[in-house]
Amino acid sequence: MSRVWSILLYSMAISALLAAFSLIPSLFKYVCSIGALLLGFRFFSIHDEWRDRIWFFGAFIIGFLLWVSLYAALAIVFDWPLPEGARIDSGLAG
Repeated sequence: MSRVWSILLYSMAISALLAAFSLIPSLFKYVCSIGALLLGFRFFSIHDEWRDRIWFFGAFIIGFLLWVSLYAALAIVFDWPLPEGARIDSGLAG
């Protein structure tokens, strides 16, 4: 597997696990957290160059924002429950 695909796949997998950690209220969230931690250890043991790690963090942040935004959009469309404490406002006073 090429280096670029490896960085993208690891960052998308870890960002999906941490997005699930932030969205799931049950104990399964901790399984997602441990999975992300183990995948992160594996990524950093394979890729020891700073360039790869910086690209990983950039792709991870973008991936996390994409996963959370995707869930929020689908929750609005299909009327799914939002995480505890989250609310959706229209922003209009009245």
